[in-house]
Amino acid sequence: MRKLLFLTTFLFTTCWASAQTTTIFGTDRTYAKQTIRAVDYNDFISKRLVVIGETVVDSLGNFELNLPIESPRLIKLELGAILGDIFVDTAQRYNVVLPPFKPKTKGNMLNPFFEPEELLIGVKGESINQQIDLFEYEFQDLIDRHYAKFTRYPNKHEVDSIIDDLEMHFDSIPNHYFATYRNYKYAWLQFMSYARDWRFISRDYFDNKPVEIHNEAYLDLFGQLFSNFISFYGSTREGERLYSDIMFSKSPTMAKQTLSNSLALSNDTLQEMVLLKGINDAFYGRIYNESSLLIMLDSINLTSKIELHRQIAKNITDRMMQIRVGSPAPELNLSDTAGNIHKICEFAGSYVYLNFISTTSYPCVQSLEQMKKMNESTQQVLKIVSVCIDDMDKAKKYFKKNNYDWLLLNYKDNPSVIEKYRVQAYPAFYLIGPDGKFAISPAASPAENFEDRFRKYYKSRMQRQQLQNTPNQ
Repeated sequence: MRKLLFLTTFLFTTCWASAQTTTIFGTDRTYAKQTIRAVDYNDFISKRLVVIGETVVDSLGNFELNLPIESPRLIKLELGAILGDIFVDTAQRYNVVLPPFKPKTKGNMLNPFFEPEELLIGVKGESINQQIDLFEYEFQDLIDRHYAKFTRYPNKHEVDSIIDDLEMHFDSIPNHYFATYRNYKYAWLQFMSYARDWRFISRDYFDNKPVEIHNEAYLDLFGQLFSNFISFYGSTREGERLYSDIMFSKSPTMAKQTLSNSLALSNDTLQEMVLLKGINDAFYGRIYNESSLLIMLDSINLTSKIELHRQIAKNITDRMMQIRVGSPAPELNLSDTAGNIHKICEFAGSYVYLNFISTTSYPCVQSLEQMKKMNESTQQVLKIVSVCIDDMDKAKKYFKKNNYDWLLLNYKDNPSVIEKYRVQAYPAFYLIGPDGKFAISPAASPAENFEDRFRKYYKSRMQRQQLQNTPNQ
């Protein structure tokens, strides 16, 4: 849960149609020479974070970050081991007060499941940030004090009365974003207490209602209400056709028609949003065939009338295809121990055993020693490439000391490479073919007998090529 800092900032204005420059600036000596990045979600379903701006803090701690912001929204600042949230509007200047810099530890970097501490960033001056801060404090205090009443013995009259009392403190603030934020926070509370049927909440807050794609409270409720929804809805009587619509017909039109059997999903836009959310969630389950899901996404990308939905379909597809066998391996753009940049294309014509390692991790150290032996017998047909995720200077010395004579790359040149390869633990291994595409993904580790598996795979591919090149008699 996000922690709160004391906030004071400007008031949000209305949304603008096109992006204008918003500036975030301040002074904090603890950030001297550090890089501050502003990130935002590429879309509200795949929730892929993309960098929208970055700056290097000078030696005195001064920084200024200029961002293209087209509407009021929450963005995030990457601050070492902290992820700072700040609500911003178009064409505004925000003098921020940052928490003391807290670097990521080696343990943080080695942990693929590490999540930075998330908190609201303080801003000097009057603003909606202060109001959201105060509201969140009051709202959380309300839940803490009445938790049993909300969850065990919910009473509509009492819950609504508590909401009315809370709203009296904030309803005089003339700001659409903040009003919408509060509205969907209250909807979440109703859903968690007395209105536990998703149909009621969907009908009252989503069906035929404006789509607030940049409002965090709206998106949080949407995400909870429709989590793994196509699996759930497909098990109901009104949604029993949904499985065949996706698996066999592979038709978004038919799937939306089945969704419309519920009166709470009468709107075509909402149906498509729910379907995209459901496909995104289903990708991580084992009920729906991946190929069918990809065809559904391709159809939405081609036929949807809503540009954002087409973009979401493409984003989900890109992520699903990222490390799929037969998909192009994501670009590296990483430097070696001499500072030379390396890209996937330079390995064309060779098999590459790409691995992500740390020289301070025992499983990685074991794998490195096993790769040394393997390299002696396979280097004629297989290149080993290691991406180091910790201190490069120490890793360089470690490689030299142990006579590891294959390519060592520094992930810090392009940290997003970890996400692109969807690395979940270290060490991680992938086999990239001569065409630059994934041949085995993920690949076995040396301890899992990768060398024998590779020899069988290589022999099979060579035999197949010979058959294809042999003219018919």
